[in-house]
Amino acid sequence: MSRPQLLHWSTLFRCLAEHEEYEERLDGLLEVISASSSLPVAALYLADDPESRFHLVRLRRPLSEEKPPPAKSRGRVAFL
Repeated sequence: MSRPQLLHWSTLFRCLAEHEEYEERLDGLLEVISASSSLPVAALYLADDPESRFHLVRLRRPLSEEKPPPAKSRGRVAFL
């Protein structure tokens, strides 16, 4: 199994600067995380402070017309 690429903060900031809308920024960040981790699925969870529960805020996964995830991923998901 190959190691994920090293992700620099500048890459994330550049991605944020390319988009103005909140939803586009989230999608862009998840795309960067997915590409750098070599995992086809990336998710953003946020904690609910009073309850200490995590809530799925955004999910990035390949579209059905894209090729299916490689067998090596074994159901792993990149989290942001």
